[in-house]
Amino acid sequence: QGSLQGAASLQIMPMKIAKHRAASQRLRLRRLRLAMLTWAIAILIVLAAWTLELLEITLVELTVIVAVVILANGLFDFAIRYDWNLRLKDPSLTLPQMLLSVLIALWVVSHTVDARGIMLMLFIMSMMFGMFRLNGRQYTMIAAIAVGGYLTIFLSEVMSGACERCTDLGLLKLGVFAVVMFWMAYVGSYVSRLRQTLNERNQSLESLNQKLSFLAGHDDLTGLPNRRQILDRLEKTGERSRRRDQDFCVAMLDLDNFKQVNDRLGHAAGDEVLVEFARRASQVLRGEDTVARIDDSMRDMGRFGGEEFLALLGDTDLEGGRMAGDRLRQATEARPFPTRLGPVQCTVSIGIARYRAPEPLRATLSRADQALYLAKQTGRNRVVTEAELD
Repeated sequence: QGSLQGAASLQIMPMKIAKHRAASQRLRLRRLRLAMLTWAIAILIVLAAWTLELLEITLVELTVIVAVVILANGLFDFAIRYDWNLRLKDPSLTLPQMLLSVLIALWVVSHTVDARGIMLMLFIMSMMFGMFRLNGRQYTMIAAIAVGGYLTIFLSEVMSGACERCTDLGLLKLGVFAVVMFWMAYVGSYVSRLRQTLNERNQSLESLNQKLSFLAGHDDLTGLPNRRQILDRLEKTGERSRRRDQDFCVAMLDLDNFKQVNDRLGHAAGDEVLVEFARRASQVLRGEDTVARIDDSMRDMGRFGGEEFLALLGDTDLEGGRMAGDRLRQATEARPFPTRLGPVQCTVSIGIARYRAPEPLRATLSRADQALYLAKQTGRNRVVTEAELD
């Protein structure tokens, strides 16, 4: 059962991974747009301060800072668009964006005196943006860099005699700034933990939904499509046959004397026989006799009920169906079926019918069932086609 379900999962996993990666990249680009908007607001604040002569920098320095911001965001955008970011441990690039914003904010603060309190608000904008991705350790590191940088600016001004008019006020600003930054780091870490917990629960829920969706259309013992799913597949195959004028056959498979296996060895051993038969049959049908590509072959055989299975043999005439059925019969008879109570020798009887468009599919199934009944009546371990019913 595990091997059958695992094989099915392996076929769809690359597609799911690609879709998830594309969705994650789109989300990262949206977050980058939000970061760019934050940068635009910050630049407007800086420009206003410079226009009011509250920022002691030259036009050249201001131009360089704006150019650095534009270039950096352009590089971030390029890296995400062309998947370069996927090579990094942090594909969201949140940490380098945060580091850049903190360093530029420190440079702006170091050239501001009267409006320094206002410029410190730039750090709060950066810290709020980090809640999208940063963990607690990264948040604390950013806060430590910001506080350490501001402390360095303050000490350098004190030592050079260019400190603010009131040293006590400067110390108060430094203290409040440190408290606010580390408090935001704590809150951001808390939000990060909540986000991680929510993501884990969402992943668990998604995994559970996928499992339920699989079980809704598959037999939980063999991993093959159940009766409803294989009949739905049969309907789709019939529609395609009518459109393309292609032959296909239906094979009804029934393990011979299976009730004796259950009565003699128990239902647990019987279940093991069913699982092994499903595995062998799926392997045999992974050839040119299946209705679709090799990776779709398991969808073309399902458990019809009990020890009875239904297989679709696409693009196959009656003789081709007989050959496919005989290969399956030989594979069943060739080796005993391993069970916990020892090997069990089994055979299978097979009835095959060809779909005749535009007849109802139930008519095809009826002929296949009659052919199966004839195979049982004439000695079992046989392949009988509808041609032998006349």
